Amino acid sequence: MHRLQRLDLAVRRLAVVAAVQMALMALARIIFALIHVDAATLAAHSDNLPLLLFNALRFDAQVAAYICLPMLPAVAAAALGGERAGHMAGQVMRVYGVVAATLVALLSAVDTCFYLNFESHFNIVLFDFMDENPRLLLRSIWNEYPVVTIASALGLLAIGLDLASRGWWKRMGESRPGRRTAVVRCTAAMVVLAVAVRGSLGTFPLRAEDIYVSADRTLCDCVPNAPFMLKKAWSERRKQFVLPTEADILAHNGFATEAEAVAAWLDISPDSAADISAEQCAFAVSGKAPAQGMHMVLIVTESWSNELLQMDDSAGGFDLLGSMRQHLREDIYMPHFQSYANGTIATVEALTVASPIENIYTSRYRFAEFPSAVARPYAEAGYDTRFVTGIELSWRNLQEVLPRQSFGTVTGKYEIMDATPREAQEGLCNRTWGVYDHRMLQYLLEQLQSAGRPTFAMALTSTSHTPFEFPTEFEMPELDPCFNSDRFCTDAVVTSDYLKGFQYETHALGRFMDSLKRSPLADSTIVFITGDHNIRTLLQYDKPSPMQHSVPLYVYVPRSVRTALSVDTTRYGSHTDLAATMAPLVLSHARHFAMGSNLFAEGDRPTVSINRRQIMHSKGISAAQAMRKAQAREAICLLCFVRWMRSCTLPPATDADASDD
Repeated sequence: MHRLQRLDLAVRRLAVVAAVQMALMALARIIFALIHVDAATLAAHSDNLPLLLFNALRFDAQVAAYICLPMLPAVAAAALGGERAGHMAGQVMRVYGVVAATLVALLSAVDTCFYLNFESHFNIVLFDFMDENPRLLLRSIWNEYPVVTIASALGLLAIGLDLASRGWWKRMGESRPGRRTAVVRCTAAMVVLAVAVRGSLGTFPLRAEDIYVSADRTLCDCVPNAPFMLKKAWSERRKQFVLPTEADILAHNGFATEAEAVAAWLDISPDSAADISAEQCAFAVSGKAPAQGMHMVLIVTESWSNELLQMDDSAGGFDLLGSMRQHLREDIYMPHFQSYANGTIATVEALTVASPIENIYTSRYRFAEFPSAVARPYAEAGYDTRFVTGIELSWRNLQEVLPRQSFGTVTGKYEIMDATPREAQEGLCNRTWGVYDHRMLQYLLEQLQSAGRPTFAMALTSTSHTPFEFPTEFEMPELDPCFNSDRFCTDAVVTSDYLKGFQYETHALGRFMDSLKRSPLADSTIVFITGDHNIRTLLQYDKPSPMQHSVPLYVYVPRSVRTALSVDTTRYGSHTDLAATMAPLVLSHARHFAMGSNLFAEGDRPTVSINRRQIMHSKGISAAQAMRKAQAREAICLLCFVRWMRSCTLPPATDADASDD
């Protein structure tokens, strides 16, 4: 047998190992589906099945490819060595394949048991479960799971694979392919292996977001396999943050005591703050709401930049605002406004739960319920609470987190697709981010129009994010590429894409407001629109600038309500002020998280805009005083969150603890 034939033999054996792993993962998926998915669910979501099967194949192929990677040295040894080296390499591959397949089967069995207990595949809580007392853990496993049956099945599987692989190896060794066949087969195998490792030929490699293929969660749970979910859980554990001590929180922010931080935030003396805890300071009770019972809408817009907004010049051939221009003139636009965080997920975390700690959504605390949830006072007041986005809800675990934060309905790509008649689905989605924003906003408007009770809705846009894909039927004015070209730091093609993204997004928001104002909702709806963060790639700042983290805040309030508000568009503010501003508008005597200023409060007091990296302030307050205010807020929020997180009982952990009794 010459060298090329030995290489071909090793590659074929590699393919057999991969095929066995994929077969076992597919079998585990079939068992999962038989246990958890009924015929009615399959019939209701039959359109999702092709994508489900395709993505399941991608996940299995990727895991199988990674399992095969350690065997590549054996493949090389078989090709470069002699007959003896080839034989030894073949035996190593055979034993490795049997062991790997047995481990895959074991992980699949454990994952199935984990799901039966926690209604979730492996997640970060698995490691909390494993950190229990070893003796109690073993006793719990023995009492609650069919250990003997699983062990026996795994033993039989290992023996069966060992015997079968001996026969397969022998038969493959007897085959002698021609040179051309061997070259084609080996080349194809390496290409397939490389593609499988990446999991995709598209813009993105295979990601956890690809699990989400349907509005039905159980169908989505059919997609991943146990090894992938274990890797995801381990990755989340590695990124897990360590909660600081209360003393460290205070010292880091320049306070000796909790009372000092409370006093700095409330502008009172430390003696007056001695009996006020951080939790008491963090919440307020609204008075009589001027817009009692109206809908409240918060739209968080991808990369919506104040600097770009202020570059708009329709007369000069640089029409960035489109139909939104009129609304910005007619309604409330606050230019001295910043995002609190500087990334999309960090902003979502800050706006939904006011988290001062990043990566909450990918930590074990995503299973907690936070008293600071922005939707909570609305839900307690009887509002319908909704979160709407065009992306897949598996992104940053939105589907797991948001229902626990008082959002009664959480809607993403597949939910909108299911609610859209088949004949209207043309042009609904792009290949990268999901439902186009103008269609998502249309869906949001329809939900408000059909609402049977007051609604709090939060929406997140995505189409204006790179890589860009815009709807072909959405017409926008042409832009003069030379206009303001000295302000942009990217090449002409990239600049054009970013500007089109901003232009599309702003025009889509304008069309949404056009439709809302023409409908009966105009007299019963309040709308806040802001950016998640300033645009970053297109605009760079060599030195601190008031525009560096500046995002627009646009507010629409019906005329009947606006006359009752104190509107000062010269105020400084940030995302930290939104919860404290929105709730008092529509909720009377409601307890809400209020670690911010009411932007429509009466009085002419100095104002502060807090971003994690930059503090801005109005006249009448010094930079040092503004910084002290920001530090007080940070300390109080951190104290609250650390206490909540240390005392919270996480739903999956509750079951695990109960099993030890």
